[in-house]
Amino acid sequence: MKTLQFHNPVFKALLALFFASSINDFWSITIGLPTPTQLALLYGFYVFYVSNKVSTDSKFKPLRVSLFFYLLVIMISAIYVTVIEGEFSITAITICINILWIFSAIPYLSVGFEEEDLMKFFKIIFYIPLLITLPSGLYELITHTNLLKAETGLSNNVFYLRGLHLDKLEFSSMLALMIFISISFLLKSNPVVPRFILIASIFISFILLGLSYSTTALLGTISGVVLMTFLDKRKVLLYLPLIIITLWVTWEIVSSLEIFRDQIQAYELKYELNVTQSEERNFRTMAWKAAYEKIIESPIVGYGIGNSADVVLDYFSKEMSFVTNNYINLEKAINTHNFLFNELLDFGILGAFPLFLSVGLIYYYLYKSNYYSKIVGLDFLLRICVGLSCFMVFRFVFYYHRFDQSLYVLWLSLVLGLYATLVNRLKYESLDSGA
Repeated sequence: MKTLQFHNPVFKALLALFFASSINDFWSITIGLPTPTQLALLYGFYVFYVSNKVSTDSKFKPLRVSLFFYLLVIMISAIYVTVIEGEFSITAITICINILWIFSAIPYLSVGFEEEDLMKFFKIIFYIPLLITLPSGLYELITHTNLLKAETGLSNNVFYLRGLHLDKLEFSSMLALMIFISISFLLKSNPVVPRFILIASIFISFILLGLSYSTTALLGTISGVVLMTFLDKRKVLLYLPLIIITLWVTWEIVSSLEIFRDQIQAYELKYELNVTQSEERNFRTMAWKAAYEKIIESPIVGYGIGNSADVVLDYFSKEMSFVTNNYINLEKAINTHNFLFNELLDFGILGAFPLFLSVGLIYYYLYKSNYYSKIVGLDFLLRICVGLSCFMVFRFVFYYHRFDQSLYVLWLSLVLGLYATLVNRLKYESLDSGA
């Protein structure tokens, strides 16, 4: 098993978590508990426990402090909701475990990454969606059948690709990450994956991405690819035409398929059903309006963890009853469709601030990594982190999930590892030059 041997144990834990997230929904529905993600998190704790201990330096102290306070907020809010409302929050446990996992990983992320580990890790990460996500998406495309049971109600009229995932965004997030990794490999002079496989995977992934019908994923992926391209200004005139051609060919193929036309008709039906009494055709903007109004009513402490959806629904029932009636009758789940609104509704400004600070610090570390890489050079990982970080912006704006999902843990770990690698390398180079 030399393939799975790494100098830094954090790669083993991340691999387990990524593989688990690719089959988690399928396993949960067909087999049940414990889920692969739960087992992978426990395996990560085990890996960190048995590995050689490393001392935590001060690189990520601000992040550890902000995450610690966010952890306290979640625990206090969960206890409050349990005592006052009699509802126990499973989401709170998931988030707390993920944050504790990050705390356990930070000492090893502070050590940084070796290039041999990186190439091995991303080669495996590339092949996981190649062998799981792409085949499942292609099967659904060919058979026009979802592998997992379709949602009831409103979404039952809309067929979109989601592979082995219940949520189309989780399916398309896997595709987006695969695209970012493939492009980074292609830009290397000696990629560890054959170029024809990389090109084919990018092309097929974009087609499946379009038919997932996830606006968030499409915008995030395209923007991420463009940003990755601009990292190398010398070749931007070559890359941009290739990106435009790829997107144009993909659009021509996707828009000509019968499944695409069916989706368009189904979405038109969906809009007619939920906004017959409003000029607004996008439910997301209606949810944002509702969230904003309710945040104004309780801006400091919020409404308690897990209550954001109920608060938005309450607003609809009083101010936009036509939406409530249509969505309740059609069993449509209601949420804020925005990460920031979700946190502010649950925890208020006081509770959400530590998380917002944590996210800001991650982007700060990425910004500094981009600056340092001009001196040291670690282009491969930097490109992936830039693409993924851009993608995450769109998830934050258009999606409501927080750190209860594995992609957030993977993103954070890669950015911290990149920053630590560059800082450590600069430190050693300065010591060598001083000697």
